[in-house]
Amino acid sequence: MKSAVENLTPTRVKLNVEVPFEELKPNIDAAYKTISAQVQVPGFRKGRVPNQLIDQRVGRGYVIETAINDGLNDFYQSAVQETGIRPLTRPEVEITEVPDPAAKDGQLLFTVELDVRPEITLPEYSVSK
Repeated sequence: MKSAVENLTPTRVKLNVEVPFEELKPNIDAAYKTISAQVQVPGFRKGRVPNQLIDQRVGRGYVIETAINDGLNDFYQSAVQETGIRPLTRPEVEITEVPDPAAKDGQLLFTVELDVRPEITLPEYSVSK
């Protein structure tokens, strides 16, 4: 995962985060398991529905969307730790690119705008006599 910080104002930053498909893959697998437990398909027990049938019935786009929604907070937290910023407010997230559901590649790109603690430099303290 790559993340970059762009300073908008002294107290507001914009994080640009790139998550490659390989890092999103565990979330997609977990989304398949979650959806498999919720969907009832004749001839299959709950939780045992093959991924191809889930793609046919529900759609690969929904699986990708579920994976992104479930993993977005973890990706955001990792980006905050990686960049070392100190957030003050709730982030405003905008997803700019989603992996292609048909092809099993691509990356997740999203931007986050939030307020951070400002850097304060104190002047040198000296005692006058």
